Amino acid sequence: MVSEEALRPSLRERKKRQTRDAIIEAAVQYAEAQGYDQTSIDTISDAAEVSRGTFFNYFGYKEAVIVEWGRDRLASLATQVDGAIAAGFSADEVLTRLWAALRRIATENRAAIAVLVAELFNADLPRATFAANSFPLAEVVARIIIYGQRQGQFRSDLDGTQAGQLFANAIIASMALPIYANAGAEAFARQGLAVLLHGALDSGEANRPAEHGSSLTHSTHEQRRGTGT
Repeated sequence: MVSEEALRPSLRERKKRQTRDAIIEAAVQYAEAQGYDQTSIDTISDAAEVSRGTFFNYFGYKEAVIVEWGRDRLASLATQVDGAIAAGFSADEVLTRLWAALRRIATENRAAIAVLVAELFNADLPRATFAANSFPLAEVVARIIIYGQRQGQFRSDLDGTQAGQLFANAIIASMALPIYANAGAEAFARQGLAVLLHGALDSGEANRPAEHGSSLTHSTHEQRRGTGT
């Protein structure tokens, strides 16, 4: 049996973790205080009490610090998701709680979230890949979808991975839009989830077959003929 002492991180590992966390904390604080574009690596390093060279020992570029901050936030939430699943919460409730928690983080850290989302959609593929691997929201959501399928709550023919990516994209978009910053996190999450799960049409409209030729171009043609244009 492995002893508790053997599992404990070494002093060197703890110091490295402390340095990493100090850099991340300084970066996020300055991002929120003055904007990340206006925050230099030297400013972050000075606040964390490390040299510029030490900064680059931990992070390859300035935005990578915020990506790592996102990794830490999501890792904590993923642990909570696993706990909620183990406790037997319904899949839609677990998904709602995750979405609401992420929106609260976004509301409290607008500048940091803007950087994180920009990195997730960065045109530089290696940077976008690093961000996606560091912030694997789609994987966390897919676990909830698959759990919901086992519960009989979600359709069994859904591809859990694809559905996870779809839901994750919607959540990330809602985190990125400052127009929703003042909306109640949980209320917004429940409304968004309801639309994704059940659609926007009422049951009668959803079951009504589409009319023949009811495309936008066809409708425009009919409107023009009716007005003599």
